Amino acid sequence: MQYPEGMLFPHIFPFQEDSAVMGSLPHSFFVNPLKRSKRGGFASLMEHMKVQILDGSLLTAKEPDYISWMFDVIMNYMANFNPIPLAIKKGPEFLT
Repeated sequence: MQYPEGMLFPHIFPFQEDSAVMGSLPHSFFVNPLKRSKRGGFASLMEHMKVQILDGSLLTAKEPDYISWMFDVIMNYMANFNPIPLAIKKGPEFLT
């Protein structure tokens, strides 16, 4: 899955004839959401998500399922570095 956002939300990110997905981030951004790209100077996934939520002119800011999916991506990444039983006991705020 090269463009996960495009596959999950085709009504937000339309496919082009050459199999590219307009506006969707490639899989490489989801490997380490906090890391900026060294080549090309791309922003991190977290920075992209911030824009996608705060810019009211984008469909991503108005789609509840997409916002929920972004929350899941962030929580999953944070859970990789924290013990899950402790996070369940203390709540999701513990992961931040």
